[in-house]
Order: sequence, then C-alpha cells, then structure tokens
Amino acid sequence: MKELDQIENQIDASLKHIRSKKVENLDSHVT
Repeated sequence: MKELDQIENQIDASLKHIRSKKVENLDSHVT
C-alpha cells in the first residue's frame, strides 16, 4: 500500500505541475 501511496502522490504532483503550466499558457494568451 505504501508503494501505491507514493505513486498516487507522484501522479498528483505531476498533475498539479501540468495544470499550473496550462494556466500559465492561458494567461500568456489572454494578455
């Protein structure tokens, strides 16, 4: 179960990273 938690955390972190990148791209397009 510990391994699964680690994988979930990694996926969560990468998802947040992708989302913040998308937001940056959207902001740059808007301005």
